[in-house]
Amino acid sequence: MCLEIAAKENCKYILNYIPGARCLTDPPLSLTQLIKQRRRWTNGSMFSSFHMLKNLMRVCRRRQDFGEFFRKLFFMVLYLYMIIQVVLSYVLVGTLYGSFSIFVRAMYDESDESSLTKPANQLENIYIITLYFILMLST
Repeated sequence: MCLEIAAKENCKYILNYIPGARCLTDPPLSLTQLIKQRRRWTNGSMFSSFHMLKNLMRVCRRRQDFGEFFRKLFFMVLYLYMIIQVVLSYVLVGTLYGSFSIFVRAMYDESDESSLTKPANQLENIYIITLYFILMLST
């Protein structure tokens, strides 16, 4: 919603913080409700990020005064950060696994790497199983 306000053409809307604002909410009463709420929030955040990245040029096309130039500059830095974050989130797990594998193989200097009973292979398998369980728990 903030993007829609900031990107609206021919309007000079300004977002302000109101310290006395209050909000009421119904907290989740069970673990299942909490997990469903967190999943909705995560999905909403992801789709909101995609929507912001898709509509980046709407913010740039707005007429600007001197103060709005800095707001646009801030938005551009924010968008750049979000793009880098999305790219790294896809690459980071594989990169960490690769560096963990190289570290474990260097720590245990073994000639036969195909045996499952070797400590390096066991540590890699524990790492992969842990990643799998984290993936299952996060969905």
